[in-house]
Order: sequence, then structure tokens, then C-alpha cells
Amino acid sequence: MKLLNSELLWLLPLIAVPILIHILIRQRLPRVRWAAMTFLMRALRKNRRRLLLETILLLIVRTAIVAAIVFVVLRPVARAGWQWLSGQRQRTVSIIVLDDSASMAASDGVRTRMDRAIVRIEEYLDQLPAGSDVAVMLAADPPVDLIRQPTRDISYVRQTLSKLAPRDSASAIEQSLITAAERLREEKTPNREIVIVTDGQAAGWHDDDTRKQEAFAAAREAAEVFVLAVPQTPAADVAVTDLTIAGGPDALIPSLASTLWPTSIGARLTAFGAREAVETAVDLFVDGRKVTRKQVNVPPDQELIVSFEHRFNSPGEHTIAARCDSDLYERNNQRSMVVRVRERINVLLVDGRPGPDPTTSAGGFIRIAIWPTDPQEPESLSLFDIRTLPTGNLESVQVGGFPLIILVDVPALPTTALGQIKTAVHDGAGLLIIAGPQVTPSNLAAMFSEGGSGLLPVQLGPPIDLQPADPPIGVVLNEPLVPALSGFDDPTLLRSLSTAPFRTVRPVASVQGKNVQTWARFTRGGAALVANSFGRGSVVYFGAPADRQGGEFPLSPAFVPFFQQLAFHLTFGQDVPQHAAGQALEWHVTDIAGISLTYPDGTSTPADSMAGEDPATGQTRVLLPSAQRAGVYTLTYSDTTGTPRQAKKAVNLPADEFDAAMLSLARLREKQPLAATRIIAPDESMRTALLAAKREAELSATGVVILLALLAAELLLVKLFAPRQVDAEAMLKKAMGL
Repeated sequence: MKLLNSELLWLLPLIAVPILIHILIRQRLPRVRWAAMTFLMRALRKNRRRLLLETILLLIVRTAIVAAIVFVVLRPVARAGWQWLSGQRQRTVSIIVLDDSASMAASDGVRTRMDRAIVRIEEYLDQLPAGSDVAVMLAADPPVDLIRQPTRDISYVRQTLSKLAPRDSASAIEQSLITAAERLREEKTPNREIVIVTDGQAAGWHDDDTRKQEAFAAAREAAEVFVLAVPQTPAADVAVTDLTIAGGPDALIPSLASTLWPTSIGARLTAFGAREAVETAVDLFVDGRKVTRKQVNVPPDQELIVSFEHRFNSPGEHTIAARCDSDLYERNNQRSMVVRVRERINVLLVDGRPGPDPTTSAGGFIRIAIWPTDPQEPESLSLFDIRTLPTGNLESVQVGGFPLIILVDVPALPTTALGQIKTAVHDGAGLLIIAGPQVTPSNLAAMFSEGGSGLLPVQLGPPIDLQPADPPIGVVLNEPLVPALSGFDDPTLLRSLSTAPFRTVRPVASVQGKNVQTWARFTRGGAALVANSFGRGSVVYFGAPADRQGGEFPLSPAFVPFFQQLAFHLTFGQDVPQHAAGQALEWHVTDIAGISLTYPDGTSTPADSMAGEDPATGQTRVLLPSAQRAGVYTLTYSDTTGTPRQAKKAVNLPADEFDAAMLSLARLREKQPLAATRIIAPDESMRTALLAAKREAELSATGVVILLALLAAELLLVKLFAPRQVDAEAMLKKAMGL
């Protein structure tokens, strides 16, 4: 038995009040002895047992009345299995948690899993007793309320469910269970149910999912939990599971597309649940137009890379999509991405210590590292158009026209140039600062710290200049690797960097800005590589020289990929070609006037309500909290000149939704989170399953009946035991034997 108003348990001691009153009254009665009472006492002794019995009966009834009142107030709940003999159910408050993930769109050729799930829900609704309340929640993270407040309008529930279509994101049943349990705890009714409707997709149920176990345990404490299993559908299916591009001569930069050379496009296909090779056609779309088609055979339960090649004629954002033939699970047949196609990138390289031979100076080495070209090949093209200047000539150029600025061993900058660099980075440019013998803690802080709010709010430690006999210093990258240095997951490159001999370093001792990150450290201590976000741009500092005066790093195999990846990160680091459904999308804009967002289905809505300040950068951003549909989202806005612009983002199926294969009912019942949960099979009668389940009934009504009966009994006993008119003279004569 449990109590709905358990917080009122403090009322239990009130049951003793009638007993205490009885004891106190007896103690307060005065005793007076007089001669004539001797004869009365003899008569009373003869009736003592009867009077004692009457008193005890009245005391018991009055104590039971107080106990019944407390019983009704506490609202006890107990098992009511006897009520099910007649097939009757009591009023129920139910929350239906519906798995509407992408796999629910899989079909058997007639109906989708979602269609069959709604049929199961309607069967459940048919069995609800009159007066029951129902709410519907979609199993997302955070949960989506289809019907937030439990309603008794069952026809409204049916109508709402009939309009539902699966999302393209994964399910989050555990979060929805926790939310449903919290809400049902507030309901003052004994029959509370959580009904989970799911297809039991194998990818969504892991044996080691402790979060699901905790969620189911919490739900069972608050309500009765049922799982309605959806009928099985065929599992064989071909999916486009990845889409990548590669352009240019360097594989370290996999997502580079340029008008200077053809771009290689790879579509990865996987045949899930197939027993033999599956024949399908793969179409490539660029900016919505089909450009080529290939016929392939995908091996069973294996991956196949289908390669395409396309040359872009214009820079800017372009959409790419690969699609295979339709099958019973359409959601995983297409994958899209948005690529930013570039022409040549202007780079400003400021050499603070230029030498007579540009190929041996630090600036010369950096120039070669960013994009090595073969001067003997006329067709060898560089993506970067690098302009090298000494510090004294900076005021002759407009720094704002360079998307990437590199400072090599620069001890000081003209005030005007420093202001232009700060503005350029704030507007989205990248700044790479490379240390050298001329860089000191004081001059670096004077240029970039600004009391913790500048381009690089760090404090350098003491310079380290080794003697010839001292062992050299290496660089160790922090783990996990940051995306900017993802190419160093190659053990050979990682070893080359850690063993690169540096003899002059300028380590960072401490950081002052909240956005500063440490990416690598020197083996002798101190940060070797730090990064800071500033406005819409980024700043990276490397605390070692880039020429042979500071060591032999320029001769290391890690030299070129190290600086090349840093340059690409600072120039293109904000590009994210693909997003998973369910993730947030954000765009940074300068003006929100007239902005609109176009969804994958072609509908367009004003986006000014989605605009706000980015807490990390302070810039204006447009935030879509959760993109639930796969496809391309397009934000239309105006730049600083008032020219209309578009920014696109591609959203695809998450990896957990690639394979729609379902667990069998036996396998589903073996899952640890469901060990103590009632699973209703697709072919099982809903009525039989619900009547056989545990039910509880509130006993308050029974308590009221008992209370009324006790009150009636008390009145009857008082009437029956009321003192009669005492004839003292008769009692005296009887006592004296007269």
C-alpha cells in the first residue's frame, strides 16, 4: 500500500486523541464520600462490568472515527486485483512516449512503422476507461510535447497523431522517460501509466546503456510502464552513409574545393541486412541539378566508395548531394553537403627578420610550407597568393583585404597597422603569430594582450635559448587532437613533431582570456601552441621560430603539414559541410533586418525571432535550436553594404539512423533496461495485456463509507448507553432490602 498524500503522515498521532481525552477526564473527576452513597455504590458494583464494556466500546468507536478521517485524508492506494475480475479499469492518467525517429519511416511496402505505431496507440486508447487523461510526448532530446497537458478529449489525441510524420533525427527515450516520470509524480491519482511506442531499432538499444536503465527505473517508481512493440519490417536496405570531397594536391586538407582544379567527390554506400550484392544507381547533384549517374553493385553488409569528379566554375557556396535508388527505407538514400568553393586566397606575411635569401629566412620557410609548388611545373598552382612585407611597409597596404595574416618574429607593429589587424580579425580574418628571437614577453603583451581583452591575452614565460650541449626541446600535441590538427592522427607525423629539435622557444606561461585554448606544450614545460577566438576570427600563437636558427624544425617531415593545417584552419576553420539532424544550426550575421530561413521542404519564415547575441563571441547570430529534417537550410540576409546574401547548411541523417534493422521481440526483452517492464507484442491483445497487468485502486471512497458507518455506530451506542433517570429512593430501598 502507498499513500498519495504521504506528506500528511504527521496526522497519524491524532488517532490517540480520544484515548487521551478519556484518561484526562477520569483523572479530573472529584471523589466525594457521604453516607447515603454506600448503598448506591453497592448497586453500581453490580453493574460495573456492563458500564466498563459500554465505555470501552464507545472509546474504540471514537478512536476508529479519528483513524478513518486520517485514512481518508492520506488517500491510500492498494492493489485492486479483485476489480479486474469484472474487466473494469479505473480512471488513468497516461503519457504516451512516441519514438518518431527516422527509422520509424521504414516501410514494409504497405505501411510505415509510424503508421503501425499509431494503430497500436489507437488500440490502447480504446481500452482506456472513461474519464482518463492522455498526454503525448515525442522521444527527442529535449522531449517535444505533442500534447503537453493530459486531456480527456481522446478524439483530439487521435486527430493529432494522424498528422504526425517521423523526424530525421535519432530518438532519446531515456530523456523523455525522465520527463514523463517527473510530471506524473505531480498527478494525485493511483493509476498512472507511461506507454512507450517504439520500433526497437537495434542501433538505439545498447547493452551498456546505463542512462536508459536509470531512466526506466525512475519511470517505474512513478508509474506503470508499458512498451508497445511495432511489427517487424524488412531490414535489407542500401544507404548513402557518407559524402566527402578532396581537391588539390594535398590530402591533408580533405575538404578543399577550388575553381583551380577538379574536385573529387566520394559517396560511401552500405548494404544493410542484405544477403547478396544489391544493384543500385547513384546520382550526383550539384546545386540541385543532376550532373552524372553511376550504376553499382553494393556487397552485402559492406561499404562501397563511389567516386565522382566535378569542376566548379564559380566561387562561393555550392550544394552537393548523392542519392541512390529508392527502397523501403527512403530516409537514408540521400546525403548532402555544402562546400565553399574558393579562388586564390590573399595572404599577408609580415617578416620581422627578413634575410638576404628569402628561401632561408623564417618568412621564406613559412611561404613554402603553406602551399608548396614546383617551379619547374607551369601548371603548378598555389591556392594562396602570398604577399611578403617587412614591418616598416605595413602602412602601405590595406590589411582588411587579407583573409589570413601571418606575423613571423615581429617585435612591434605600427599603431595604425595594429588597429587594422584587430579590425580584420574581428570581422573574420585569421591571424597566425610565429615567435622568434625578437619576441619577448613585454613586446608581445604590449601588442596583443590589452589587459586580457586583446587579440592574444596571454603572458609569455622566460625565453629558453639552449646551449649547444643541451638536449633539444620537442612539441607534444594535447589529446584529443583539435580539428585544426586532425592530420596529426598519423603516428609518423606525430612522432616527427615530438622529436623536432627546437633550441629557441618562447613558451606561454599563463592565459588571461576565457576563450584561449592550449593545443600543444613544449617538452620542457609551457604552452607551445595556443588559440583564441576574437570576434568572428581566430588567432593562433606558436612559440618557436620557423627558420633553422631556432632549430631543425624546417627540415622535419612535420613542418609543412603543421603550418599548412594551421593556415587552412585560420582561413576556412568555420566551414562545417554537414550537420546531423537534431543538432543546432547557427549563422553569424551583421544585420538581422529582413532575414528569413528557408527549410528543406521549401517553406520560408522570418528569422528575426531566432537572432540573438553569441555568448562566446558577442556577435549577432541566428540560432535554430534543433534541425529535425534532413536537407539544406538557407538563411537569406543582407551584408554591410545592403547586398542580399545566402548562407546554407546541410543536415543529414545521424549515424544511429543509417541502419533501420529492428531487434526481435525476444532480444528486446533481454535488454537490461526492459527487464522489469511489460512489453506488449504486436500480435498480443491490448485488452488482455492491460487487464493482466498490475493495477492499483485508491481507497479513499472506501474510507468515507467506513467513516460514515462509524459515525452512525457512535450515535447508536451513545443513544443506547445514555444514562437513564435514576430513582434514588428506589435504589436505596433496594440496597437496604426494604
